[in-house]
Parts: sequence; C-alpha cells; structure tokens
Amino acid sequence: MTDTITDNVQKVKKVVSRQLHDINAISGINSLILSVCLVDTLAGFFCGYNGQPTGNKDRYKKFTDKYLIEYSNYIYKIRCDLAHSFSNTLSKYYFIDNEEFTNVFGNSVSILDRQSFNIDHFRKSLSQAIDNYFSDVESNTIVDIQNNFRIRYDHSAILEDGVIGTVTNLEGKLISKYEELDSLPGLDLKIAMTESIRIKK
Repeated sequence: MTDTITDNVQKVKKVVSRQLHDINAISGINSLILSVCLVDTLAGFFCGYNGQPTGNKDRYKKFTDKYLIEYSNYIYKIRCDLAHSFSNTLSKYYFIDNEEFTNVFGNSVSILDRQSFNIDHFRKSLSQAIDNYFSDVESNTIVDIQNNFRIRYDHSAILEDGVIGTVTNLEGKLISKYEELDSLPGLDLKIAMTESIRIKK
C-alpha cells in the first residue's frame, strides 16, 4: 500500500474502533442498531460505494457473505426492521443480550416457536469481521479491496469524534455571554470553567 492509503486506512480503523467501543458500552437493542448500521459503513468500503442511489442490500450481502457468514442470510432483514421502523416484523426474533444465556443455550435457540438472536454474540462476531476486513485491506495482495476502500474514502467523509470548547459558570451552567460569568466576591474578576462538548463531525 502507498503511504496515503495506509494513513487513510488507519484513520478509518480509528473511527470504526471508536464506534465499536460505543457499541460495547451500551447494551440491548440500542447496541444492535448501532452494530447493524456499522455493517452498512463497512459494506460501503468493501464494495466501493461512490454515491449510487441503489445497491445497498447487495453491498450489505457481499460484506456479510465474506465476513459475517453465520448471519448473512438474515441480518439485513434485522437491520431494515430496526433502522427503518424499530420493529421486528420481518425478522421475528427474540433479541437477547446476555453472555450467560449464550454460554448455556448457544447463540441461537428456538423459544416458543421463535428464534433467539444473541446480541452479545453478534457484537463479538462483528469485532472479528472488522479485524478480518482491515487485515485484507492492509494486505498488498488484495488489490480490489484496496481500490474499493479508496473509492469509498474519496467519495464521502466518515463521521469522526471531535470536541467543541465551552465555558460554564461555577454552577456548571453553559455560558454564552461574558456578563453571565461569576465574579470573585469583592473583585471585578470573572471566573470561568472550561469544558468540552463531544461532537461528531
């Protein structure tokens, strides 16, 4: 790989790593929604998305066929249900987020004629898929994957973490005007506390 693509890959890996951290920091269905959306991001890099208005399902399937084989036949349905309508209409699963349950009953078990879907197991599979994908991108022998990465990277930005500096008074209230700052008793000296607000840019 050239130095430029190496730098770009490291940048995307860093962003994806932060998203994976957020996914693991929360639990339940919220964690799963972020997870299936992250697959969309990875599929775009894997397939070289450059703004086409169609083809999202195909890109998703190509990525999961290679890196999330265990889930490839049905994860897109789950993704659509959750992302578009916060429903379980198409997939009809019991969503479980419990490592102990997985250890006892396995990843997928039928309960009252409905299949279970273990979110904890999916997060672990997604983490491994991410490692495998970036390993392929960084391999000098898989040119198509590198070219597709470059196409997606050049077409549109990826959300990154950032901060905006803000000022608060001594009570912790955000201040937008100098006059609202606290003064030291008996002195005409303003006091402020600085804090950062996390943003996505």
